[in-house]
Amino acid sequence: MGAFKKFNTQDVYVSTYTAHKNWIVSGSQYSDYGVLNIPAHTGSGAYIPNPININKSYDRRLAFESIRHLYYSSFTDSEILTSSSFDNYLQSSFNVSGSRHLNNIASVYSLPKGIFGTAIKPKSLEITPDGDSEEYVVDGYEDDHIESIGTLYSSTTVFNPNALGDLLTIDDLEPGFLETIVDDGEGNLYLKNRITGEPLEKKVGNVIYPQGQIIITDDLIATYYNNYIDGEIKWKSTQPIYTYNFHCKLKENEFTHTFNPSALNGTNGDVADNVAGEEFSPYFTTIGLYNDSNELIAIAKAGQPIPIPKDTDMTVVVKLDI
Repeated sequence: MGAFKKFNTQDVYVSTYTAHKNWIVSGSQYSDYGVLNIPAHTGSGAYIPNPININKSYDRRLAFESIRHLYYSSFTDSEILTSSSFDNYLQSSFNVSGSRHLNNIASVYSLPKGIFGTAIKPKSLEITPDGDSEEYVVDGYEDDHIESIGTLYSSTTVFNPNALGDLLTIDDLEPGFLETIVDDGEGNLYLKNRITGEPLEKKVGNVIYPQGQIIITDDLIATYYNNYIDGEIKWKSTQPIYTYNFHCKLKENEFTHTFNPSALNGTNGDVADNVAGEEFSPYFTTIGLYNDSNELIAIAKAGQPIPIPKDTDMTVVVKLDI
C-alpha cells in the first residue's frame, strides 16, 4: 500500500471536442466587447497620411489599403490570378473564381479573438441593422419613410460623405439594402430578406472566419454602416476543448487502508476495533493529482463516497478540461 501511485504512459491521454458559443453584440456594446467598426475608402496615388481621410478616428484610406493587401490583392476583376505572392486567406476552394471583389468603400467589423475563438463558425453570422430601420424596406421606399430619415436625404438625392462628393439618387437605393446580412459558409456575405427569410442573392462582402474579420464591400451598404446605422452582430464562436483523461487504476488490496483519525487506534496507525474485520474496506471521495515534485495540481471530487473493493481491481477515470 502506498499513498502515491504513478501513472503509466497508457493511462493518460488527451481527447478534444469543439464547443460553439452564441454571441450577440449590438452597436452600443461594441466598446464593451472590443468590436471595431472600421470605415475604409479607396484613393488615388501613393498613400499619404491626410486628416481628410479620418473617419471614426480611423484612417479610412489606410484601412482600405490594408484589407485590399490582406484579402483581395490576388484577385483581378473578381477572378483569382493563376500565381500570386499573396495569401489572401481563401475560405473555400469551391468558388475562388469570382468570389471576391473590393469596390471603393468598405465597412470592416473586426472581432477580438477572445470572442470568436479559433474561428467564426461558418453559416452562423448575421448582421442586422440596429433600431427601427426595417420600416424603410418593407415594400420598397415610400416618400414619407424617406422624409422621416431627416438630414440623411435631401429631396431626391442623398449625400455620401465617403464617396468624396458623389451624389446618390433615390433610384440607387435598392429595396433590401438594410436587410439582414448572412454568410453562406464559404466566406461570402449575402443579403437576406428579414421578412421572408429568403436570401436576396445579392453578394455584399466577405468574412474571414479564422481571423474574425467581417468586410462589407457593397459601396452603398458599407456607407450606411460606416456613417448612419450600427449593426447587431450575431455569430457562434469556435473553441476547442482539450480533455485530459487520467485512468487511475487500483489493484486489489491497494489503497485499502484508512488514514481517517476516527478509524485509527493509538499512534501506530492500527485500525480501531470497532471498524476492524475481514470485510473492512474504506471509501473514498477525493482523488488528488500530483506532479513529479509531489505538488498537488488538481483535485477530483466524487459525487458520493465510493467503496474500494479488496478482492478485485478498480479503475477510476478522472477528466480535466482545459
